[in-house]
Amino acid sequence: MSRTVGAGHILGLLATVSDQPYLKTAEAVADCEFSSVDRIRVMSLLDRRADFWLQAVAVINDEMKLIRKRVMTSNHKKVAGKAGEDKASTG
Repeated sequence: MSRTVGAGHILGLLATVSDQPYLKTAEAVADCEFSSVDRIRVMSLLDRRADFWLQAVAVINDEMKLIRKRVMTSNHKKVAGKAGEDKASTG
């Protein structure tokens, strides 16, 4: 699953705050600037700046919605596949 993000978007925040590796690949489709910020700096910004904290909450919320959507889609496909197998074995 791929998605396009725009200017100012934060990639890998959930992985950073949970101290996990970021396992996705980012590809620029146009000229852009990219900055990497280590976990210590991110945590410091979260401690000192309410505006960054609020942005981080919004980013993590969006990430969790995408994860939930993927899980629900995956579960739906599994259930649909299982129903098809059950019909084939009883039909």
